[in-house]
Amino acid sequence: MSDFLKDYTKSVLEKMNLFVILQIVWIIEFHILAIFSAKDLFYGMTEEKIKEPPIIGEYSQRIANWMDTYQEFIFFIGIILIVVGISGTFLKHISILGRYKIIYAYSDFGLYAGCWFLLIFYTYRIYVCMGKAFLLAPVIAYILYELIKKIKEWLESQGITFAG
Repeated sequence: MSDFLKDYTKSVLEKMNLFVILQIVWIIEFHILAIFSAKDLFYGMTEEKIKEPPIIGEYSQRIANWMDTYQEFIFFIGIILIVVGISGTFLKHISILGRYKIIYAYSDFGLYAGCWFLLIFYTYRIYVCMGKAFLLAPVIAYILYELIKKIKEWLESQGITFAG
């Protein structure tokens, strides 16, 4: 491996932490499911199939089977981590513990991690429900976000305000 590649890999790994890892897992999951969706869409629209190396098909099936098998567990862990994170938040307010940077920074990590686990779970559920149309999910999410933002702005212009 070249020195440049070693140095680059080292710098990326040094930036990794618990907060970043779950984001990476989610973005990898999204890309894998998007590839599955696009492949199914392409095969559904044409008679022709692209020759795929057997190992790709094997790993694709393994990933799909793993997600299907453990989706309830991922949901359960997400909920439990949120509860633990809420509980851990109270540790920050115990003066003797709150003084320590590690405790202050990570005691509520479960709240953050639980939300990412739920996002991983719901991304898979959306893929299962949408199938070939999964690639539209980000577009739909964006449109819904913008719509909610516009409704909120309109309500605020009418004198109705929201906290946060």
